[in-house]
Order: sequence, then C-alpha cells, then structure tokens
Amino acid sequence: MSQRAVAEITRNKFGLKKFSHSTVCRIFKALEESIEKVSVPGGLYQDPAPGGGQRFPSVTDTAGRRRSMSAFLKGLYENDTGDIDEISYNIVIKWYDRYMQLLI
Repeated sequence: MSQRAVAEITRNKFGLKKFSHSTVCRIFKALEESIEKVSVPGGLYQDPAPGGGQRFPSVTDTAGRRRSMSAFLKGLYENDTGDIDEISYNIVIKWYDRYMQLLI
C-alpha cells in the first residue's frame, strides 16, 4: 500500500482535515531509526535509493525495508488478537518494556 493511500485511510479513520503522505514518510523514517538502534550490528536496511541517486525512493525501493520492519515488529504482536488499534497500542507498550525507550 502506498504512503498516499495510508494517509488517506488515516485521515478518514480519525476525521482529520490534513494528514499527508509526507507525514507517513517521516513516521516511517523515525520507526526505521528506532529499529536500527536496537538491531544487530550491520543494521537491517539498505540505502533507500540504490545507486546514490537523489530521487525520492519509490514503493519498489522501500519494499525490502518494509518487509524487514514488519518482520522485526511481528515479534511484538504475533500472538495478539484484536483490532489494529489494540495491536498498535500493544506494540508500543511491548517496545517500551523491552527497550525502555519510545518507539518513535
């Protein structure tokens, strides 16, 4: 799912007038940095734009990063049941309990 689609779903779910894909991008980056801090040496991710170009990363460029983040976070929620709001809440609580720092 694209960041624009996620932003639209978020706007609709919470009744927001403004919530941009750029906000999703910043959250994605902050989440990556948080995971990177607690990951094994060498990190989980590759350069978002291979080849050192200055272009904005595409959905294809970030696919591997999304899979890595999903796999990492799955350990925090794989046994949870409930709706996405409850699961998200549990991820944040478990993250803090495990690493004693805020998720983002």
